[in-house]
Order: sequence, then structure tokens, then C-alpha cells
Amino acid sequence: MKCPRCEANQKYKYGMTCNGCGYKFVLDPKARYGITDYAFKLAVDRLSGNGEYFFTRDQLYAQIYRTIRKKHHLGVLPLSCLGVFVFFFGTAILIGAFSLGWWAPFLLLFLITIAVILISRRPFKLPADVPACMIEKYQSRYPIENLVNGRRFRRMENRIPDEEFFNYAPERILITEHNDMADMLLMNRFHFETKTLVVSARKYPSPAFAACQRFMAEYPDLPVLLIHDCSEEGLQMQGRLVTDSEWHLEGRQISNLGLHPKDVENLKRPMWLPEKQDESASGAITTEAGKAMDHIRQSERMPLGVAAPRAMLGSMSLAVVGGMALLSEELLAQQRESDSGRDSTGSGFG
Repeated sequence: MKCPRCEANQKYKYGMTCNGCGYKFVLDPKARYGITDYAFKLAVDRLSGNGEYFFTRDQLYAQIYRTIRKKHHLGVLPLSCLGVFVFFFGTAILIGAFSLGWWAPFLLLFLITIAVILISRRPFKLPADVPACMIEKYQSRYPIENLVNGRRFRRMENRIPDEEFFNYAPERILITEHNDMADMLLMNRFHFETKTLVVSARKYPSPAFAACQRFMAEYPDLPVLLIHDCSEEGLQMQGRLVTDSEWHLEGRQISNLGLHPKDVENLKRPMWLPEKQDESASGAITTEAGKAMDHIRQSERMPLGVAAPRAMLGSMSLAVVGGMALLSEELLAQQRESDSGRDSTGSGFG
């Protein structure tokens, strides 16, 4: 085990306290689907860009899932290496010991190739409570600084970045389904970079909701955009907002940017999660493509938080400025064009 604090290597048999600096390990790498504290911290650092970005629990959950999957699910490369070894070893036996003709190695190579493809494509179903338990266990001892929880601006002393932004009319209003997504966008200054007023469907943060109502009254043509998970709750979000008299949205033109089921179905590997992802969660995480509504009827959701902050902010900027649905063919084509000639972040959704 590698210590996240001093990076000293220590064998598991020597206990869960680092002999170098006294760091207390909290995750058991020997458990089924286990990872080390160092791997967990590396996942957090990768997600936050070494502290540059804030992220939601869904984003951390998805990142820990990817870390577990990488360790416990063999991909094409390791299987191919194993296949090469089996091929040469098998060829030596078939020709040397059994004196078979040269057709035997070709048949063996064909069978190995088929096996590698089938095994690498097999679904990896991880119990939904595994990443949740790891997050809770790690966070109970070591706070995760850049993790937002949808309560960051509940206290008056916690000022919204660039709060003076509310004094000027934005170019659009973006309503998020969840409070923590509003936190993530605000803390990463998405509102400032895109001139977008960000507020959650639960009227959070309250200064943003008050500004939203003021600007909508002053500017009747101000665009209103929605983003939400691909889930039963997400698909009902627009209807709930329109019928809520406090929002004053009835009769307004609203652009729903998704996630829409038809767009999620275009992903090669969507990440479907049970509605609950705490320690009591049942079911498994699935990454199987198919009919999105079938997953939704099974009380599963494809969250916005599947994408890491950097990739999400890039996709979201293009979506809100262009008024395009997330994961739509139009948006993905524009993203490929904008990424041409430089490092691509991709959509990040799967």
C-alpha cells in the first residue's frame, strides 16, 4: 500500500498505519472490489484537476466506479497480452508435443481473438453501495475539500463567487435539477464565464432565485434553460416548475437541454445508477446501452454527474450558449469541431 501523505510503500501485513508518517489507512484493498487510500486520493485529484475544479457527489461516485472498474475488470490490452502468451505457449505444445500441422496455430489464434473480444465486452456490474461506502468511509476521516453538497450557500456568510453578477441582467437563466449541481457550476464560475444566472429547481441559492424572479419580470424574453438527470424525476422537472406559482414560468418559452432518453441511447457506455446510492442501496451499476426508458422504469437514472467537471463545463458551455440539448448530435458535432487541433476533453458522459 502506498501512503497518500508521504508516498511510502508499506505491505498490507504490517497494518493500517503508515510506518513513515502515521497516516491511518481507511480503505481495505484486500476487500472485494477494494482499492487503496492512494488510489482514492488519486481519483479525487484527477477529478478536481489537482484542486482546480469543484465537483458533486455523483461526479465523485462515477470517478470511484471507474477506478474500481479499471482495477477489477480486465480490458482489451491486458487480455491481449495474456492471449499472446497463451498463443505462443499453445503453439509450442500443439506443434511440438502433438505434431499438428501449421493450421493449428491459426485456429488457436482465431479462438483466442474471439475469447478476448467476448471477455472484454462482458458487462461489469458493481453493487451500487460499494462506491458509496468507500466515499463515506474515506470522508468520515479525511474531508474532501472540493466536494460540494448543495448546502454551500445556505449560510449568509458563504458568499456566492462574483455575487455582484446579480446586479446585471444575464443573457439567460439556467435551472438545475439538484442543489449540488448549482453549487458545482457556481463554484467553478460557470455563471460568470457564460453570463448565465444559475439556480436550482429547489430555489437555491436564495439570492440567485430572487435575482431570477426580478430579471424574468424585467425581461420577458430572457431565455430559460433546464438541465436534469435522465430519470423519472428529471423528466417531470419542467412540469413541476411550470405548475409552481412561485416560479412564474407559465406561458414562458423554456428550453429543456436534457438529459433526454433519446440522446442517452446514443452513448456507447452510459452509466445507469439506482435512484439511491447510499450504504443501503440495492441493485448494481450498469453500463449497458439500450432503451433508456427501460432503465427509467426500473428506477434507475443516468445522472448529469457522470461527466467530470472539466468535460461537463465544456459541454455545458456549448449547450447553453447554443441552446442545444446535451448529448445531441448537433452539440457533439460542434464539440468535435471546437476540439479540433487541441486536447479534447470529450463529452465525458460515456
